[in-house]
Amino acid sequence: VSNVDSAQAGHPTPQPPSLVAVPFPSQITVTWGAPTVPPAAYLDHYELSYSSVSSAGPYTFIQNFNNTEFTYVHSSLEPETTYYYRILTVDTEGTSSSYAQSSAETSDFQAPSAVSDLLAVPGGSSGEILLTWTFPGDNNGTKALSSGEYLIQHTDDLGTVVWSTANAQVSVSTGSVGQSAAQGTVITGLSEQTYYFSLWTRDNAGNVSPVSNQATGEARQTSPAMVFASPQVNAYGTPLNPALTFNFSKPMQMATMVSSFQLRRVRDNAGNVVNENVTGSFVANGAGDVFTFTPSTALRGNSLYELTVTDSVTDLQGNSLADGLQTQFLTLMDRTEQNLVSGLSGNVQVSLQANALSEDGYVISQVAADGQYVSATQKLMSNTGDPHRSPLNQAVVDVNIFNALGLNQSGNFNAPVSISFPYTDADNDGVVDSALSPVRAKMLKIYWLDETHNLWVGLKSTVDTTTKRVTAEVPHFTVFALFAQSDYDLGNAHAFPVPFNPTQGQSAITFTGLSQVAKIEIYTVSGELIKELNTSDGSGQLSWDVKNKDGEPVATGVYVYTISNAQETKTGKIIVIR
Repeated sequence: VSNVDSAQAGHPTPQPPSLVAVPFPSQITVTWGAPTVPPAAYLDHYELSYSSVSSAGPYTFIQNFNNTEFTYVHSSLEPETTYYYRILTVDTEGTSSSYAQSSAETSDFQAPSAVSDLLAVPGGSSGEILLTWTFPGDNNGTKALSSGEYLIQHTDDLGTVVWSTANAQVSVSTGSVGQSAAQGTVITGLSEQTYYFSLWTRDNAGNVSPVSNQATGEARQTSPAMVFASPQVNAYGTPLNPALTFNFSKPMQMATMVSSFQLRRVRDNAGNVVNENVTGSFVANGAGDVFTFTPSTALRGNSLYELTVTDSVTDLQGNSLADGLQTQFLTLMDRTEQNLVSGLSGNVQVSLQANALSEDGYVISQVAADGQYVSATQKLMSNTGDPHRSPLNQAVVDVNIFNALGLNQSGNFNAPVSISFPYTDADNDGVVDSALSPVRAKMLKIYWLDETHNLWVGLKSTVDTTTKRVTAEVPHFTVFALFAQSDYDLGNAHAFPVPFNPTQGQSAITFTGLSQVAKIEIYTVSGELIKELNTSDGSGQLSWDVKNKDGEPVATGVYVYTISNAQETKTGKIIVIR
């Protein structure tokens, strides 16, 4: 009913209720008061919606409330997020008021994630231990730390220690720390013996992380150690004009650093194996414990580089480095070139045509968490009726593109982009090796995950039986999977030998060209079922000993067979001569 109709009926246009949003750590209480118009007798309900984007929306409908309800508790909210609410009044004739709006911001109630790689190594001087670790992120590992402190507890007696932040002997304040940032501090004043360390992170809201892993270290220096290197081990998105930095626990000899260092380009932007040595120059800081290598020319985009520092580097007393370094890193890709991204392992590959991206960046593909796709897979099996429609050997990857600043990029591409999955078929029999159930290579298909609707969406896929790879063009980056699926094709299915004559040494009739799952029924010409056979091994063949369901040899005559699966049926005849 329109506002005009309502006015003609004697009821003025409804007014919106008053609206107030009050924040709590992980929830917001929304309250409203009844408007003066319409009177309670003509007020039907209130409609409440929210947005976590902006006051302009988009808004998500929460629910309708009757004319005696004035409170809603919005729970399980994200920390440090502003939520916008709007409410309107609907009278008994269906006429709506304008919106009343309010907003509130949740506080920081999530603690940082626990450090999992705390490492203790001898310091540069007597009585020192150097602690290093990677900060996993604040708010359960989802964001950077704006400020806070690290609480460190150490002991030389595991038998009596009580690990607790109240017993921490060392507090290290910190400013802004990004996710996966390398951290470190030196613990001094220790005796030359073994110590055990644990660490907690406290953010600026007072939330304390779970305790870290336990690290063990000796407070004595027998050999110098490399305590930090940049780029870090297996780094992605290294700039093309980097300064490679190596921090040691004590001053080192420049000549040994130069002779122990090697940087090689081992894979180019097209995925080809190369072997190109990179030249450059070293400089050391005043203390002689930090060395920086600058390449003579810029590194190449989207290339895999191998970095080696042997343990032949020595300190000023001639002591060799405790452990050398051998690692790889990938550089930023040049978007103006065609690029094949193979990651560090080279298994799943992403091919990007020139200028497919709007800015230079790097692609990371990693194994997707089960929670991202398991229910979608179950839904796909149910919708297709195919019990084999599932990711091949859990080949599910989450692919993301980051710009030079490490910010995740989204959206469609400016030019074609494809993804390629490998599969194994060592004996070239057309059946995938080591699959959980028999899978024909020709039936492999790549899907992408519509995370909004929790649905797998199939992509037009090409199976290359020579390279053993499946490729598909993709609309954008998300979660991808290589799916196995049943083969229902019975076009080449038939029986042989026909006629069957055991006097010629024949002992069985073979049904070949079968689908992955098939049922074979054999009838007399009068329609009596004499034998039923089933196969699901994916081999494409099944032998029948030419005996009926009672185990007796069938008599001379003509028989009719049907081969069927969930989608197709094929009929044929066989002749038995005895």
